[in-house]
Amino acid sequence: MSSKEANSAKASWQKTHMRDILLFVLQKYNITCFFCHKPFTIADFPIRKTDLITEHHVNGDHQDMRLDNRAPAHRSCHKSHHLKERRAKETYSKAAAAIEKLGTVSIEPVEPNE
Repeated sequence: MSSKEANSAKASWQKTHMRDILLFVLQKYNITCFFCHKPFTIADFPIRKTDLITEHHVNGDHQDMRLDNRAPAHRSCHKSHHLKERRAKETYSKAAAAIEKLGTVSIEPVEPNE
């Protein structure tokens, strides 16, 4: 076995070992997805693919690395959250633009029928 193959095997073992440790900690302390609240499983850590877990910044500031601002999440839950957030902003922007086109709108209060 060449030194390159040995280094590759060692790196692979280290990745698998770190994956096992992370899964152990998540399960031992009952840490769940920030969004769906389901526990993480071994399926969330495929050996040869990208991990299916990511980190969510609770306050939206990616520079804020405090532990209470960082939460683990399933990659799909995290993506879905930000997609919904982006769509809501787009909808709000379109509504604001439509209102601006109308100009000043005066709404008269309606008296309830007695």
